[in-house]
Amino acid sequence: MQSPSKGCLVHLARANFLTAHLKGNVNMTQPDMNELMQQAAQMQAQLKAAEQEILESTVTGTAGNGLVSIDLGGNGVMRNISIDKQVVDPEDVDTLQDLIMGAFADAHTKLGELAEQKMGPVQQMFDTMPGMF
Repeated sequence: MQSPSKGCLVHLARANFLTAHLKGNVNMTQPDMNELMQQAAQMQAQLKAAEQEILESTVTGTAGNGLVSIDLGGNGVMRNISIDKQVVDPEDVDTLQDLIMGAFADAHTKLGELAEQKMGPVQQMFDTMPGMF
């Protein structure tokens, strides 16, 4: 009897592996779908909670050592602006404009930092599941 060729042996090995796999005799680590669904639901709930917390927040940006302050809601909409009388000079509107822009930029930066802080734990969950999302 003639011995099988190398190619034939490879095909035979593949066939044996597939047969064993189909019968459940091969221990392949596959993620449990129920566990994945639970993790996805948990991540979605945490994401919604973080988003809601951000939306309900208010950050304050200041400029000119507090002479101008702007409150931004979590949605980025201005809620309040406060301007000290000493910076209101009809002869120097440019300075007032610069202070307002500076306060807004400060508030915007703080809002970004808040979002990063609140979303960080959710992002860490995504990072622990490489290739899944």
